[in-house]
Amino acid sequence: MLEREINTLSVSDWTKAEQVIERICLKEGLWSSLKNTLKQYPGSVHWHFKQSGGAGVIEITLWPASNRLWLSVHDNRNAEWIPETFEKIAAELAYWL
Repeated sequence: MLEREINTLSVSDWTKAEQVIERICLKEGLWSSLKNTLKQYPGSVHWHFKQSGGAGVIEITLWPASNRLWLSVHDNRNAEWIPETFEKIAAELAYWL
């Protein structure tokens, strides 16, 4: 499993952080196939981002209650496009948040 924690110590507006995440992923050509809350992280926002017509999923979880943001890719949801896109998104999030 691939996972990356993003520093969110300077985030004060979690709604804006959600918008930044979605904007960055859209810019990378991804669409959200799922947006919900994870039971084990109450109050979190969790997305599944995909490329059109392709296999693979990048998951992003924002959990304001614990001041956390992380990206992950499960081994069974990896695809050729993911490593490069994963790194781009992680870098953009670290820069903008």
